[in-house]
Amino acid sequence: MQTGNSKLLRFLILLLAFSFNIIIVSFFQERGEMRERMNYRRGQEAFLEKMYASFKFEKVFNSRFNQLFADVGGKTASEAVHVGEFWLRKHGLASDSCEIVYYNNRHPLNVASASVDDWRFMLEQFDVGLIRPRLEGETKNRLLKLLNGGVGFPRLEGKPGVLQKVTIAGERTYGIWFSAPERYATGVNAMIALVHEKKITDRLLAGNLFASFAVSSAEYGYVNLFNPEDSIVPEGLNPYVIAPRVSGMDIKSGFEYLVFGTREVLVSFKPDGHIFLAGMSYRKIPVPLWTLALFFLWVPLWFRFFYAEDSFRLSLTTMITFVFVISMALPVVAVGFYWNLFLDSRRESARIETAARLEKLLIQLDTCYAEEFRILRKKYRDLVKILDGKPDRLQEFIDQSVRLELEFLFDTCLLIDAEGKFVRPYATAGMQVRRLVFYDLAHRKKVAQQSFIDGWIPFDLEAAYVFNTTPENFDLKECVTLMPAQGRTAYSSITSFTGKDLINRYNQTLQGAGGNGREEVSSMIMSSFLESEDENSVSRIQQNLGDFIELGFDVNQSINYIDLIKDADGRAKYCLILFSGNYNFSRNYFEKVFRNKTRWPENIQYMAVSSRVFSISFPFVDMRMRMQRLFSMMQPPRNLHVEEHLINGKPHLLCAYVGKKLQGYVLCAAVSLEAIDGQLSGLKSRLILAACIVIAALIFVYVRLMRGVLRPARLVMGGVHAMEAHDHAHRIVIETSDEWQQLAGTFNNALEGMKELEVAHFVQTCILPGADICSGGARFAGRTVPA
Repeated sequence: MQTGNSKLLRFLILLLAFSFNIIIVSFFQERGEMRERMNYRRGQEAFLEKMYASFKFEKVFNSRFNQLFADVGGKTASEAVHVGEFWLRKHGLASDSCEIVYYNNRHPLNVASASVDDWRFMLEQFDVGLIRPRLEGETKNRLLKLLNGGVGFPRLEGKPGVLQKVTIAGERTYGIWFSAPERYATGVNAMIALVHEKKITDRLLAGNLFASFAVSSAEYGYVNLFNPEDSIVPEGLNPYVIAPRVSGMDIKSGFEYLVFGTREVLVSFKPDGHIFLAGMSYRKIPVPLWTLALFFLWVPLWFRFFYAEDSFRLSLTTMITFVFVISMALPVVAVGFYWNLFLDSRRESARIETAARLEKLLIQLDTCYAEEFRILRKKYRDLVKILDGKPDRLQEFIDQSVRLELEFLFDTCLLIDAEGKFVRPYATAGMQVRRLVFYDLAHRKKVAQQSFIDGWIPFDLEAAYVFNTTPENFDLKECVTLMPAQGRTAYSSITSFTGKDLINRYNQTLQGAGGNGREEVSSMIMSSFLESEDENSVSRIQQNLGDFIELGFDVNQSINYIDLIKDADGRAKYCLILFSGNYNFSRNYFEKVFRNKTRWPENIQYMAVSSRVFSISFPFVDMRMRMQRLFSMMQPPRNLHVEEHLINGKPHLLCAYVGKKLQGYVLCAAVSLEAIDGQLSGLKSRLILAACIVIAALIFVYVRLMRGVLRPARLVMGGVHAMEAHDHAHRIVIETSDEWQQLAGTFNNALEGMKELEVAHFVQTCILPGADICSGGARFAGRTVPA
């Protein structure tokens, strides 16, 4: 009966242990699946965002046209035509969806004779090399006619291999061209492709986009919210069901998980009606192998349950060891349960803190830009002091102004007298162009190429000056007086009238004469450059003399310093206008920032991206091309964005901020995720150290229990067994200087006393008889009583 109860108890403990193990395995399995589910969702959301950012004909087909030219280069006209037809079919394009013309040495090979001149003319205008001329007169009109009046769109000239939208018309909407006669001496060595947008459907574009990302339409889809027929969705989904449901939801942008039938679908909401979706296929993860090892902990109990016959007993040593193991196992199991969750939460907190720190750094970078104007204002006022009241120091003034101009502190210095004449030589070509001659030719080409992409159309002398000026033939006078024909009229007409009117107004005020009641010519001209139209423009400038004033709007904005220079009598003699585009100030500021590495926090990379002409991006001039998706996202009302971004193949936490002071720039700061995770290494070390201290403390307690409780208890039990066996010579040796030692001494004294009693008993037994002593009729009353 006792054995049966013991087995039942063992069985219940074994069952409880297995249930506990199954709970642990289930917990870790569920937690792993939940983490995999969250990571999968985040990955799908980022992927749909990436697909939406790439959902443009230019982005999808730019590389495809480049590959087409690589395939037809050097082939004959007939071979090229066959390759082109196969290329159209491969990408689902109709034969009349685009015009593809092949050339050999600028001679069209596959067009009708009546249009040969037009196609040759287009290639000649496009293939102009790095120096792109301005189109004038009949040439400009003819090209616009051939491209269906593409006014206000990017130009194709000087940009081979770049697919661009050149008109809003449905025909010849997009254009791209190639020319490589140096690579292909014979056969096709140039190509122009003009695509008709009216032949391009969103369904076709989405299908090619999926092919670009190597994904299947069985898992991903696209829905045109305004024309569900022009959609492509996975099998089992109906765009006519998805579109009304999405339209009925009050969500303009973001992501939502919807269920259609039995399938969960991730839907990307966009206000323009381009909806991308992904079917969710969650991956099953295997059970963690280490959890299976938990079942082996109960093998000894299993063995005793089936093979041991004795009753279930727990010795004191076993009980204390069991309590010790449990006391160590429970914290370990608890830490094992929540270790990754704790680290993940700390890692997420570290990233949030890092993102907030990056945001503060970017705001500080943007705010400190205002300090640049304070420094420049002082330099400008010091320049005015040279000539103010000292007209004989004119040459000294001119020399100092040239020095400041060569420091790129303004575009040009205009010194105008009371008759509207220019006293100081000046340039009408902006400093953003002229300063390029101070850099090596490779940098000039890179900047010019990016500026062409951004829309720069050089004046007649600018491009030649940039690329033909060398350190050997550099002429200072030519630099400060570079005056293209196209810019001369604008400078002379606006600034001359403005300077003259400002001088006359000031002198009339000194004489006590009021206004003559007429609107100055300069005020009528300047009204188109100032934001306020209900105020006399010259009056507004006069109120800001000796300080900066902004003219123009957005990309055409300029920041100018205007002041009056007096003669010895205090009358205005000259009007000083230091004209500069906003790009000069921002560029000078960023060059200081990026050159001074010591002002950067460690492990943080700064970037500044702008799409404005000659607003140079840092640290590389083509940063906008590298970060097109991010730049396109940073549009009003969004002014802050944080995401994980690959930089040089390594994951970084990127914070982007739209500059308020630095208008036209998106400021970015990035820190590697490795550096962020490195912040947790100290925490991990401290936690491991704490765990080691706890384990050491538990081991110390266990050793103390073994030496201070279990070992003395065993020795005492040995004394008890010796007493039971009449081994009175046994002695208990315990030297703990505590109660155990006292107990051992008491036991030893007891054993010693029992030994003496045993000797007395032996003596008594040997000397006195063990029975009654009788002699005759007499009997002695005494007997031996054993001790």
